[in-house]
Amino acid sequence: MKRFRFRLDALLRLKQRKRQEAEQLFASCQRDLIAGIDALGRLDERLGQGFTTHDPQLIRTEEAFLGRLRVERRAQAERVAELQKRLQKASEAMLQAKREEESVLSLRDKAKAAWRKDALKEVQSQLDDLGYRSGL
Repeated sequence: MKRFRFRLDALLRLKQRKRQEAEQLFASCQRDLIAGIDALGRLDERLGQGFTTHDPQLIRTEEAFLGRLRVERRAQAERVAELQKRLQKASEAMLQAKREEESVLSLRDKAKAAWRKDALKEVQSQLDDLGYRSGL
């Protein structure tokens, strides 16, 4: 009996590699987003503290510092929004890659079932021939 050989095996390997790359990109985007949210939280925490000095000579410096932090916080919020969009796109790409891989796996399963059915027919035919030859 011949071994099962899936004709689209190269395509299956390609789809699996594509899915793995999409999963890695998704994980990378997730890590970047978490880091961005953490940085935003730290900025919010520092801005929430407000003035930390009561020295009149340092108040202007601290006002400038807090003003810079507000600008930095806005920029970080924009980065987080962009990272969320990237994560959404990576998620969609990963789901698409999984669907494509699953469709090729489905084709492989159907081909394997057809091969198995043909193999069983062949074996049954050989057994019938043996029975017929032996006079059973």
